Amino acid sequence: MSRMQPVNVFVFPCGSEVGLEIHRALSQSKHVVLFGGSSATDCGELIFERFVGNLPFAGSDGLLPALQSVIEAWKIDFIFPAHDTVVEEFARWQESGLLGATQVVGSSAAASTLARSKAATYTRLHGVIETPRVYESVDEIDHYPVFLKPDIGQGAKGTFTAYTREAVMFYRGLDPSLLILEHLPGREFTVDCFSDSQGALLFANGRERARILNGISAATKANGDPRFSELARRIHAEVGFRGGWFFQVKERRDGTLVLMEIAARIAGASCFQRIRGVNLALLSLFDRLGMHVDLLENAAPVQMDRCLQNRFRLEFEYDIVYVDLDDTVLLSGRPNFRLLASLYALKDQGKELVLLTRHRARHGRAPSDSLDGAAVHPALFDRIIDVAEDESKSAKIATRRAIFIDDSFRERRDVAIRCRVPVFDLSEAIEIFG
Repeated sequence: MSRMQPVNVFVFPCGSEVGLEIHRALSQSKHVVLFGGSSATDCGELIFERFVGNLPFAGSDGLLPALQSVIEAWKIDFIFPAHDTVVEEFARWQESGLLGATQVVGSSAAASTLARSKAATYTRLHGVIETPRVYESVDEIDHYPVFLKPDIGQGAKGTFTAYTREAVMFYRGLDPSLLILEHLPGREFTVDCFSDSQGALLFANGRERARILNGISAATKANGDPRFSELARRIHAEVGFRGGWFFQVKERRDGTLVLMEIAARIAGASCFQRIRGVNLALLSLFDRLGMHVDLLENAAPVQMDRCLQNRFRLEFEYDIVYVDLDDTVLLSGRPNFRLLASLYALKDQGKELVLLTRHRARHGRAPSDSLDGAAVHPALFDRIIDVAEDESKSAKIATRRAIFIDDSFRERRDVAIRCRVPVFDLSEAIEIFG
């Protein structure tokens, strides 16, 4: 594997929760060069180093030729679809030969199409595993509440719990295609799975969806219910998934696990398994490369909680980053690891890093000596400028194509007024440039 040439992998849509997880899962691999694309304006542009935007939306006539152009321009070896609609569409295009030698990481078109339809899934798996009761009309309902969900959809979008006949009629008036299902009041679980190119189910691990926001698992914890593996085996034997996939089940009042949906892709929250040692996105890619894969799970208990993460673009051209030392690069003499990560990112972008500090005047030591003592190499900085106690830092800044990072509001205000350059405190710098 160490001699393997890196492969070019295109993720679309790269700003979805699934696309962001694929980035996290693959971006640190020396075997992968990542590219991302989106149709809508989203954070993918700020996260993927190689990005193309304004691509046609899934389902539109323009997406295929646009995708073919991306493949040709970037010499894409593999495509990672990151949305259910795209999973199905790309799988069909690959099997029709429309993507050339480029491979789509995922399951067959047949499996992907089945997974898109809840009604087709329930029909296919009825008798294989427990599926929810489906009411064909409101007149069949013999118990309330009931759960209404779109036949084709993902997450909780467009779903409703109806407690009366009138509520069912109202919601179906808005969307006549809504399925009417039995209401499942118990706990909800996602089971992440991996199947290889030989048709072997190598991994099935359940996690409880402890808190759900907009259909996304925001808090989850491991659940080792032995029934999950058996359910996964039965689903896989019937459908024939390849690579990473998952299914969701929920409990009836008596504890029976009932299928909610299956998906021919990794879950956005599959980062939970990655932290446990099972990188489903990377395993799926290696499987597509024809490699034999082994799984090594960490035994340590894990709980996960997710929240929104911020990404920013600074609409300002600058060449130089002036940054303070005390209480900024160093906190109580120790490295400020998060700010240092931001500074390394800026240096990688070709920015000049200038340490602008009163450290020598106040502590009687060379800034480089204190950096060395904190295991921060002074060579990180292109220049180190000593500022006397009676000097202003603003007097040392000779260009407006610069930014200034300092913990002191007084220093930032002086630089902002005199030099008219953007100024940032630590929290701002870490979020913007990290």
